[in-house]
Amino acid sequence: MKVNITNKMNGPFNIINFGYNPWSHFWKRNQTMAYLLAQTEWVDQLLFINREARVSNLFCDFAREVREPHINNWKAILPRKIEKNVTVFTPTYLPFQNRLPLVSRFSASVQTSLLAHYLAKPTICIVNDPIPPGHRVIKDVLQRSSVKIFDWSDDFKEFTADSAERESLEKSCEFYCKNTDVVFAINDQLRDRAKAYQGNAYTIRNATNFFTFDDRLPSQALKTPVLAALRPPIIGYIGWLGGARLDEDLIYFLAQAKPEWQFVFMGPRSEPHPLGRKIPHLKNVHLLDPVPYHQLPKVLAKLNVCIIPNKVNSYTRGNDPIKIYDYLASGNPIVSTRTQGVEDFKDSIYIADNKDEFLRYLNICLTNDSADNRRRRQEIGRHNSWQERMESVKKILEPFLKRKVKV
Repeated sequence: MKVNITNKMNGPFNIINFGYNPWSHFWKRNQTMAYLLAQTEWVDQLLFINREARVSNLFCDFAREVREPHINNWKAILPRKIEKNVTVFTPTYLPFQNRLPLVSRFSASVQTSLLAHYLAKPTICIVNDPIPPGHRVIKDVLQRSSVKIFDWSDDFKEFTADSAERESLEKSCEFYCKNTDVVFAINDQLRDRAKAYQGNAYTIRNATNFFTFDDRLPSQALKTPVLAALRPPIIGYIGWLGGARLDEDLIYFLAQAKPEWQFVFMGPRSEPHPLGRKIPHLKNVHLLDPVPYHQLPKVLAKLNVCIIPNKVNSYTRGNDPIKIYDYLASGNPIVSTRTQGVEDFKDSIYIADNKDEFLRYLNICLTNDSADNRRRRQEIGRHNSWQERMESVKKILEPFLKRKVKV
């Protein structure tokens, strides 16, 4: 990943980042922010810590663990050097770790030794994964870090229906709001909740890695034969595929109403049947595996219209879909339900409140778009790039960093 920030090595800080999503070629929010911070003059080395991998999961659901995105955890069970100043590591929960003190001590010693190297310098700790605050590793890193950041990238409690787990996640997020120097919230609702515990809470919305849409970058062939073979019009969705997020009734209605249109859904699956059992059997609906982020421009170039057919519920209210910004950067027309994040772009995105309206807007996009509209959307995408976002992040962090180290 190439960026336009000069990396002045041997900066005064190291970063230890606890990520909710594993380091991958999807370049999710927390990964992108940590990486771009690591390219500033403030930072020497970045250690990105994935969520813990449990060896037992390989035996319980092997197929799931070796698919995207879970396979990325297993690629880093030994510290993995990504670039000169970026290392990724996945802590591993070994069998019988709770019962055998020797196994437990071995697992802890691997992490302790690795963390000690990074904590030898003043450290910026970024918590994106709401790990229970009593966990020995996170507790130690927080206590020894000079600057502490909570990246509240989702309303994590909405990811589970288990009441005990919901309560635990809520308490973890409350703890990190109270016990960090800065909270970066993905939307205003989470920012306002954070402000109840501390004043240094800021909304940092998602963004696009706009430079990947630059025609000057080397061209790479699209390795998705199904998409390459489809005839237009092609209506496409790119992102996580899951029933908690996607409106199956809406998708089924659209695909049946327009059998001559092709509907593509591309992304990692959060469940075995993310669109239910009826939709995948429709001949004009195609579920495709995700592609690396650098191939996204070529995928988007094949689509005639981009869609966000999300349910409007407590789960999606905690989101700020990255796809909004990627879609805008592509220039493609966009139709969405009234999900979180789209209202800010109501002049550039068609927002539907029911099935018939969604279908009508799709027809308008296919018959009445223009080159001027495309350029306008691309410009909005450019102003919502991670390069732009990181200028705000650096401005917020600068007083905290200067306070800790004289530069």
